[in-house]
Amino acid sequence: MTTLLDFFEDTNIIKNGEVFDLRYVPRHFYIRKEMHRIAENIKMFIKYGIPEHIYLSGKPGSGKTASIKYLQREAEMRGFNLGFYYVSGREYNTKYKIMARICGFERSIDPNKVHDEFFRRVKGKAIIVLDEADLVSPRELNDVCFMFSRWGEAVEVANDSVVLLILIGCNVNLTKSLEPSVFSSLHPKFVFYGSYKKEELFEILRLRAKEGLHDGGWSDEMLEEIAAVCAEEYLGDARFAILALRELAVNSEFRGLDRIEGDIEGAFVKAAENVLIATLSGLGSHELLILYSACRTPEDDRTIGAIRRMYEFACSCAGVKPVKKSKFYEVVHALDRLNVVSTAGKAKAGRGRPLNYVMPLVDEDLTIRYVEGMFDGLRKGLSWG
Repeated sequence: MTTLLDFFEDTNIIKNGEVFDLRYVPRHFYIRKEMHRIAENIKMFIKYGIPEHIYLSGKPGSGKTASIKYLQREAEMRGFNLGFYYVSGREYNTKYKIMARICGFERSIDPNKVHDEFFRRVKGKAIIVLDEADLVSPRELNDVCFMFSRWGEAVEVANDSVVLLILIGCNVNLTKSLEPSVFSSLHPKFVFYGSYKKEELFEILRLRAKEGLHDGGWSDEMLEEIAAVCAEEYLGDARFAILALRELAVNSEFRGLDRIEGDIEGAFVKAAENVLIATLSGLGSHELLILYSACRTPEDDRTIGAIRRMYEFACSCAGVKPVKKSKFYEVVHALDRLNVVSTAGKAKAGRGRPLNYVMPLVDEDLTIRYVEGMFDGLRKGLSWG
């Protein structure tokens, strides 16, 4: 007797589905040539204890976070006596929150206790990784960089610890927002990851396929086609290629096939939806409501003023208290740094300053459906269009 949840015991194609999770760091990792510069910095730091701080920049899907986590894993496997602390600037966007995260505090704690515990916790040779650093406000980022750039000098520490700071972000001009004295003291080495080329994407897919799929369940020709579409139509963003391969593998498995087949373009459409949902799921309430308001505002009237009015109305429908004007602008710029909107000036007819426009860079219908599913009252209150 079969049940609704019966599955096939043996799979013909998928060996380890975890390999196609975007958070997964493959055992056999594709080494970009730029990674050698970061590895050399880390080796020099381990050997001599002299930190050369790093700012790693590049577009989403260029392997920034994965490469740092791979190097962390390599250091741990080789038994180096090294503290490695990873913090997301999306979730921990102030100096206090970053310090609390490194200490392992998840709830609000007395700042003095956080301060004391932080300087006790970070000892010996330590690497601090601040990912999505461009989501930290310039003032807070300046304070964080000052602390690590003057570690043991202007910043008194309780032991003989030394710290190497690695910032990761999309904005190539991020460090220009630092005060000149802080930038001069930090003096980060700039490493840029460009978009992947077709040949690089093929190698990434090949390594994932070897680890995650059964032998014979895939072909180089199929991987080459996926890589070509990703390079030409999705700006070389490896996330889309990996998720498209997963979509094709799952569909082929459920069809009872022995090898991956199917509609590659359709797989990329599904992959794009998954990437967007992953992005939206990482946004806070006000980020979602502002992005939603930009999508809901008529296309020819997407000035920042019009979107703010729509946002305030959306908040009233959702039962959420709107943020103040200064915070609203801060969130809009954060969305711009996340590449989900584009902010641009457009001159008005006649005299006067340009109007600031906010243009969504996402699938607007999917975004509207997602946000309306998150907040009761939005669909009913904003029922036009």
